[in-house]
Amino acid sequence: MHVVQHFLLYLLTGNVNSSTHSYYGITGVLRNQTDNAAAFVRRKWHSLSPVKWLEGYVPGTLCIKVLKTGLSLPQALLEEAIATASARTLLTRGGPWCRKALPYDDRLEIKMILEAKTAAAGVKAVASQFPNGSLSKHLAGLSYGAPEVPKPALQASKKVTPVSPKGPATVVVKDPSTKAIKLQKPTKRRPPVALPPKQKAPGGKHKPGSRRTRSGVDGHTYRVSKGMTFGSPGYDTHKLGEDPAAAKRLHQQTYRAKKREKKLLKSVRR
Repeated sequence: MHVVQHFLLYLLTGNVNSSTHSYYGITGVLRNQTDNAAAFVRRKWHSLSPVKWLEGYVPGTLCIKVLKTGLSLPQALLEEAIATASARTLLTRGGPWCRKALPYDDRLEIKMILEAKTAAAGVKAVASQFPNGSLSKHLAGLSYGAPEVPKPALQASKKVTPVSPKGPATVVVKDPSTKAIKLQKPTKRRPPVALPPKQKAPGGKHKPGSRRTRSGVDGHTYRVSKGMTFGSPGYDTHKLGEDPAAAKRLHQQTYRAKKREKKLLKSVRR
């Protein structure tokens, strides 16, 4: 079980479209974990799953800096909002104002905080004035951001029951939404596809599964008899040509193509 001992406030910067974007955030520091280790884990998380404001960042440009530490969760949420509002730049996001395009209500909250005597007093005043705003939800630890889109009601699946178990007779489709019974004609079955005849294996006295060569033995036995050990460069070059890597890639492509063809033919037979 992971136990959080305290929270820290960090500033994350990254290069996006030739501009330096800044993002303020908070993260928890686990027991027996240092602040720098927690910040490193957070930067790694942002590099794998960046927030909207840092999407498309240039790899290798993400930098994280610990600003405050030893905070409780309410203190961390408050400091995150104060730092984001006090940045006074259009290239900064964080806290309750993390959307890529800030709506009018979010910009109004930031403006009112900046017009207050202190940022802390402005945050508290704006949160009480707009109880349903992004800042108020943020300080309460609730989800914020884009308004939730109501999920469409789940439609009951249509049940298909055959009238008679013998033969492709008329099928009754029960539609729960209309409670009506519809008659649906059965679809015609496709005619079977004619498959090409199987090719017979070449005749001759040779070992099944081995290749027929002029020397009368398989390639491995011939190369070993010539002093080429298995896996050596000379062995691979003699077997696959001057570029063994390209030959192996071509072999894998051909093998996958044949495998897909066999799978397709198997599904057609069914």
